[in-house]
Amino acid sequence: MDKVADSPAKGVKLLSIEAKADPGEGTRDIALLGKAISQLPRHDITAAINVELDLDGLKPGMEIGLTGSASSYQKIEEALLALGKKATDFQGTLRLDIDFKKAGGTDTPEFEQVRKVVTDLSPGEIRLKAVLE
Repeated sequence: MDKVADSPAKGVKLLSIEAKADPGEGTRDIALLGKAISQLPRHDITAAINVELDLDGLKPGMEIGLTGSASSYQKIEEALLALGKKATDFQGTLRLDIDFKKAGGTDTPEFEQVRKVVTDLSPGEIRLKAVLE
């Protein structure tokens, strides 16, 4: 937020939030960030998930990489996370790209809503990237 405030830009046009499931951590952080989708209904959100799963007795495991609208991701999220819970190893990332349509500062209600939702959910260590306008 400080970097945005210190820049000459009008504000944030796109904000990417990425949660990571490290080996041995399970689905927790990805599931928590996924919950943000339903709490940010006014925003245009794209979801990108890239995970690797190892399943007991089945080789070589699987890689899943999907990108699309957040509403489409929500349709498969429960099944994907259920499969992840059955895995002997689950790792990867979930990224939400939030398009604010109109660039705004970090003091806008829209940005504050995103900050509050992500802070309240606390999906572990996250990576943020902002596209400024």
